[in-house]
Amino acid sequence: MSIEKKIVAAAIKSRSAFSKIAGSSDIKDGYSPYTTLLLGMFNKWYERDIKAEKVDVDIIEQQIRNDLPDKSSNVYVNYLRECAAMDVSAENVAHLVLDGRKKDVGNRLAEALLNGDEKAIEDLRAEYDNIAETAEEDDEEEYHNVSIASVIEELSDIGARIKMLPKALNDALRGKTRRGHHFLVYARPETGKTAITLTMAYGLAYQGLSVIIFGNEEPVEDTILRAQCCFTGMTEEQIKTNPEAAQKLLDERGWANLRFIPINPGSPQFIDRILSKYRPDCFIVDQIRNLHVKADTRVNQLEAAATGMRNLAKKHNALAISVTQAGDSADEKIFLDMGDVDFSNTGIPAAVDVMIGVGVTKQYESQSIRGISLPKNKVGGLHQQFLVKMHQFISRVENM
Repeated sequence: MSIEKKIVAAAIKSRSAFSKIAGSSDIKDGYSPYTTLLLGMFNKWYERDIKAEKVDVDIIEQQIRNDLPDKSSNVYVNYLRECAAMDVSAENVAHLVLDGRKKDVGNRLAEALLNGDEKAIEDLRAEYDNIAETAEEDDEEEYHNVSIASVIEELSDIGARIKMLPKALNDALRGKTRRGHHFLVYARPETGKTAITLTMAYGLAYQGLSVIIFGNEEPVEDTILRAQCCFTGMTEEQIKTNPEAAQKLLDERGWANLRFIPINPGSPQFIDRILSKYRPDCFIVDQIRNLHVKADTRVNQLEAAATGMRNLAKKHNALAISVTQAGDSADEKIFLDMGDVDFSNTGIPAAVDVMIGVGVTKQYESQSIRGISLPKNKVGGLHQQFLVKMHQFISRVENM
């Protein structure tokens, strides 16, 4: 019984096992054409139906017969049926694949370290950490027979709640934002993503919460200056004219609670290490689409990046705010929908608690107005839409 057939059998029987197998390496790497084709079909199967826990072999067989000539399809169908009939422990097969891949990457990483190949070291270390993280995904917390009183006490802890800016956003969230939540901000280029995330950072830091901004979209010096404008309410020219007054305002408004860490392009594993070092209350990643995440398609890459941020929010008990682009469908649209996220209208939304779309049209642009929509709001439950004022020269967003 070949190991490849066991791998296919495990992928058929368990979504969890398939995720580990696919997450450990490119499913095109090192497999026979039979295994590569089937794993590719399974990947689409699980991607289309996020609730599917196993593969329907009959449907895959029909897809093979539809896609391949009769002579070829018979060979692939026989291979599929032979694998499906195997009695294997899916999770143990998946972990065997992970262990093998981890050893291979570890050996190549050791060689890169000896050779001083910095680019290979960065890529392989990220890949090694990703495999290790995938192997640990089953370590879940468990709650049993939780009393109503304890839940009410937890939810009533006002001190654990985080206030968000602008105020209209906090109202839509019903003031229920907490550490461990994962928010997504998305918009078309030059629409106001940075301004709204800096406004959020301002509100968080002003409350005395520690915040890290991870940036791979623009030079960190530019982001710092824009943030200083946001915190002080002063334009760049005003800050340069009166730096003492600007510094006084920064000191009064929690500037010391904000830390900037440039990443190029960064990875979930690198962010994890930084979070472990500084233990912030909140972190912002601008943008997750640029993160180094190993995946076979752009769609899967974005989903993996968003899932990584969700896991880090939970692991470090911190509010996570991810930033990404909206697709072409968001052009000239004041209120965005869930499907307007670029390249991922299913994967990313599934990995966040709140989606914050920022929209604009030419008419509203002339009035410095943006539309904020919450097509997903597990925190507050209100799928609201509202307008905000964009103060472009101080990178701040306020209620109308």
